[in-house]
Amino acid sequence: IKPGTDMALILAWTHVIIKEGWYDKDYVNKYTIGFEELQKEVQPY
Repeated sequence: IKPGTDMALILAWTHVIIKEGWYDKDYVNKYTIGFEELQKEVQPY
C-alpha cells in the first residue's frame, strides 16, 4: 500500500463487505446511525 492510499483501500473493502452482505444487519440496524449514507459514499469504490 502506497502512503496516502490506505483510505481508498478501506473504502473499497467497505463497499465489498456491504455489497456482499458480509456484515451483521441486525446489529447495524439496532446500533448505528447513517448506514445508508455510508452505502452511498462507498459505491464508487
